[in-house]
Amino acid sequence: MVNSIQKQEDNYGRQMVLSSLVLFAVLVSIFYKLQQKEPIGYNALAPIVSGKKVYMLKSSTTAKIYHQNSSDKGSYTLKLDKLKSYISSLGNSVKYINESEIKELSPDALLVVSDAVALKDESKNSIKSFIQNGGNLFFNFTSGFSNESGKFIGSSFVEDITKLKISSEKSYLYFKEGLNITQRLLSPINNENSGVLLDAMAYENIPIFKTPKTIKPDIFMTNYGQISPPVDKNEVQSLTLDESGCAWHGYYGKGKWYYSNLPSTIFYDSKKVEFKSIMTSIINFLSSDVVIGKFPYIDKEKVVFISEDTEYKFTNFKKFSDLSSKYKIPVTAFVVSDLAQKQEHKSMMKKISKNPFMEFASHSKSHKKIIETDEAFVIQETSDTKLELDKLSPHPITGFRPPREELDDLMKQHLSAGGFNYVLGASQEYLYPRYDEKQTNLLVIPRHGTDDYSYLINLDWGRDQIVNQIIKESKFVTGLDAAYTLSIHTHLFAFKSNINIVEDYFKYLKKHTEFTPMNGRTIAKKVKQNKNIELSYVKSDNQIILDIVNNNNTRVQNFHCKLFKNPNLRITAISSKQTHVKKYIKDRSAVKLKLNYLKPNSVTTVYITLRERK
Repeated sequence: MVNSIQKQEDNYGRQMVLSSLVLFAVLVSIFYKLQQKEPIGYNALAPIVSGKKVYMLKSSTTAKIYHQNSSDKGSYTLKLDKLKSYISSLGNSVKYINESEIKELSPDALLVVSDAVALKDESKNSIKSFIQNGGNLFFNFTSGFSNESGKFIGSSFVEDITKLKISSEKSYLYFKEGLNITQRLLSPINNENSGVLLDAMAYENIPIFKTPKTIKPDIFMTNYGQISPPVDKNEVQSLTLDESGCAWHGYYGKGKWYYSNLPSTIFYDSKKVEFKSIMTSIINFLSSDVVIGKFPYIDKEKVVFISEDTEYKFTNFKKFSDLSSKYKIPVTAFVVSDLAQKQEHKSMMKKISKNPFMEFASHSKSHKKIIETDEAFVIQETSDTKLELDKLSPHPITGFRPPREELDDLMKQHLSAGGFNYVLGASQEYLYPRYDEKQTNLLVIPRHGTDDYSYLINLDWGRDQIVNQIIKESKFVTGLDAAYTLSIHTHLFAFKSNINIVEDYFKYLKKHTEFTPMNGRTIAKKVKQNKNIELSYVKSDNQIILDIVNNNNTRVQNFHCKLFKNPNLRITAISSKQTHVKKYIKDRSAVKLKLNYLKPNSVTTVYITLRERK
């Protein structure tokens, strides 16, 4: 034991020395670049520098329309004052301008047009000219939906700039109980891999737009489970996938725009820090030529995690394993260890252990209630099961799935001490896996996707209906750049003909290669690696110098990041002395960069040269 502790301390000392060297190298790099008087750049997944000059339109036309409505007198000005104060509190300088002053803004200025329902045609044209010449616009809700007389004329002003189209079937919806929204993980306005579910109190009807294929929402309206679009207050009209966006970014002429169909109240009425992060990120995006973000899972965008709770009807485990082997789909089996060690199951377990696509993980020892029991029983049901299942598995057990999704601090403590790396937990109000605050080496992967018990028992759905819903949920959750989790049970989806549902889904995944099935061990590894990688960059003239700091003690293969840029800027050269870099251009405003590898505890510098298109 003493020797083991000494080794851990020696390793820790070496790690501290290496980390200090890496940190010193980064500080030297930043100091050098500052000495060159190059402005610090911005990283979508790093701390954001605030302090922008923001102009806010105070529309006399809109104020007049509000004033004519006796119940709304002064409310427009009140909303603006609250938003102005809110943006100022984030460290920005905000100045009101009137409609005639739009023409006087410099080409690179940042203009906020908030809740301006009524605008003159002249003002709309001035705003369009401002963006076209290089300006940056944040606008929202029903901006320009009425003319200067207050007559409703529709969403043409928004549509002209964004190319969004108002939905013909559901042009407006009202959400009585509040609206759940979720940020997409790989987006220029997401500064951390969180995917937190946020409650937006929208007191007015929300205009619903259909998103064209040329752009992708940065924020989606979701249901409380974050697996599907929401329904309206009568629970009748469900939004489709392309109607569920509520914030988008894009480019118009030489300039940039950011539009949200939500009223400004959702920002300043909320006390959640995530809304401040969103607003700061929007301002940051509009103020920067380039924003760079890490892929949430190192090199993949659409991840699927399929697992089985291997408990009752244990012998059905073989059917699940056979399918994963047949279709070459990596899966995870959370196994009840007492059942795995029964004499009648040993031969089957031995055969399944040879399946290279099967990961064994623990589902406790007996599947009995664990929380609120004595500590000896907790140890038996958690850390002791790793010792038992390691004997049956070709690889050390790293994952745990608590029975009934019950997880408390004592369980976490012994799971961590026992050598587990991750837990597939209950559904959470966030999409991206998180390290437990008290046990930093224990990753909690949130479960998303409708449980098979609900499909078969609560809903009593048929095979085709279930498969179609699973596919819809897969598209929606991975559309948020999160990992879709499908959890099945040996006594439900793997039982009798129900296994055909799983096979149909596997067939779908094989045909749609944009999805990447991963087992829990791989997801945990990629999330841990990603957490220990930092991006920082500076921009000078036509060049970006990007530093990728790998704080992992291991080599990272195929690291991907995404560069969001104005389509008027063209990448003419890209290079790195440390590794080969390849670029993939999906569209003119987003470029995927692939680095073959990142060395352990290293700084990889990438030089990107940009030129303005003629």
